[in-house]
Amino acid sequence: MNLRCESPVEQGYGAFIRIGGIAKMAESSLSKLSQQQHSYPLLLLSTAVAEALQSVPPPVPTYRSSPAPEKTKLQPVPKAQLAISAGAGLVVALLLYAVLLQFLGDSIALLGVALALGVSGTRLIQQFRYNRRVVALQRQYEWQLADYLQQEDQARAEHREQTQDREALLSDPRRLLAFRVGRLQPLFAEIQCLRAARLAQTRPNDAAESELLAQLQQEFPDRIHRGINLMIEGLAVECLPKIAYIDPQLKLHIAVEIDRAFDFDPMTGACEPRNFIGGTRNGEHILLDQNWVVLRFTQEQALNHPRSCAKTLAHTIASVTGDKQLFANFRTVPNLPVVPCWTAEQAMSMARSTVMLDRDSRPREDPNLRSRSDEPSRLRN
Repeated sequence: MNLRCESPVEQGYGAFIRIGGIAKMAESSLSKLSQQQHSYPLLLLSTAVAEALQSVPPPVPTYRSSPAPEKTKLQPVPKAQLAISAGAGLVVALLLYAVLLQFLGDSIALLGVALALGVSGTRLIQQFRYNRRVVALQRQYEWQLADYLQQEDQARAEHREQTQDREALLSDPRRLLAFRVGRLQPLFAEIQCLRAARLAQTRPNDAAESELLAQLQQEFPDRIHRGINLMIEGLAVECLPKIAYIDPQLKLHIAVEIDRAFDFDPMTGACEPRNFIGGTRNGEHILLDQNWVVLRFTQEQALNHPRSCAKTLAHTIASVTGDKQLFANFRTVPNLPVVPCWTAEQAMSMARSTVMLDRDSRPREDPNLRSRSDEPSRLRN
């Protein structure tokens, strides 16, 4: 899917973007635009490039606290209960000693006391160990809770910093543009093309191309090229942009095309409409698929307003790269007059008008001169 951006830079720079028939204004410098649709100059972008030019950092995920450590439900045995257990064990031992001493003798009584004290002591030892385990679990919980609170504070601070950084980036046009340029660089880095020397030295096809080429070479030295051939595997025919602007650092490639309304063959009188609304343009989809930016002018614009066309190109470059230094040379240059796009019927009507005007502008032969020129031949006969 490709995306068509129509009527850029009549009142500012950028492009009016139409995606799937729904008009949307880009949020970057592309927002200062003419809102006239179906008019030249036309700016065309691939979907990937258009999305990168409108991209913003993804929203920071909602902060969610991690589960807090669970506090142990065990409780230590109270000291009073331990004392009571110890006292009860001692009382039982004394009573047992008295009873056994009376009936079984001294030795058996002492043995019974020892047994009673052993049972009572074992129980006390178990209770003391239980208490130590509970205390250890409580201390472990306190350490885990302290670590958890520290990690939560750090995570909240990082989340707050990420949120503030995103808001600052969105409110700073320069940082936002740098973010978008970073998204564009991988797309432009994939473009591969070569310069065919034999094609670069050929003359322009017409006066409009000659005028525009000379003006662009003057305004953008070392960045305007002809004879640029795309290196695409399996491409059966050469795809040659008429004029190419190439930024060697960003790898931005802009194809500058000049559209004519019709082709006329003076030998046969045949006329064919070209570049009309709803028609196809040769090679355009190939350029867009390779993430080229395509900027189209009419013959009239290129021939009569070449410097205004250069200003439009400068605005297009700035809308992508943010390089506003290019504007310095165009402060006094008027904006490019807008030319409506044409239908096939309008193209044929323009062709008929042009042919009739061309015939009317030719010098007509004087019949008196023709009769005089025929007179000697009659005399000879």
